[in-house]
Order: sequence, then C-alpha cells, then structure tokens
Amino acid sequence: MSMFQFPKAKLGEVTAFTITTTDLEKSLNYYQRLGFSELFRTDFPFPLIQISDGAIMIMLREVQEPYIALTYYVKEIDGVVLPGIESAPDMVQNTNTRVRW
Repeated sequence: MSMFQFPKAKLGEVTAFTITTTDLEKSLNYYQRLGFSELFRTDFPFPLIQISDGAIMIMLREVQEPYIALTYYVKEIDGVVLPGIESAPDMVQNTNTRVRW
C-alpha cells in the first residue's frame, strides 16, 4: 500500500519528520538500507534530503545541533478542525502558513 492510499491525516495532507544530521550522505545511506528512497535534495536555504519508504516522509537536514520535528502540511489551515485545538492568529508567519498552535 502506498502512502497515497492511507486515510487522510486530520492535521494535513502531508506529515513529515525532520531529523538533523552532521553527515547527510551517511544518514541517507542508513535510511536507504531500511528501504527509504531519495525524493528531493537541495542546498538552499540549508542542505536537505527528503526521503520516503512510501508511508513515512523524513526530511534529513544537515546542521550541527540535534533537532527533531513533526510537521503537518496543509493548504487551508482554517479547514483543520480538531476538538480543543484553536489556531493562534499571532503565530502567522505569512498569509499561507501558521507556524504552531
């Protein structure tokens, strides 16, 4: 089953983990041995490789500081409705993106 056949997440169209590493190629090699494939690579605004195994998306980001994040991507934040959660208008980064709740 591919990731496009799973039920839609309540918090967005795409869910991704961001994991930092000090060596992108070494980390990519590790995840490829686990069945992940490279989807996208860039050096701007920072070195990043996006990988997936068809169900999980991981963004490997090359920086020295350890960091892990869970990110939900959604086209219309106002369409996300979960009991007890309200978006914070003061957290608007631009007209299309709210950075946290």
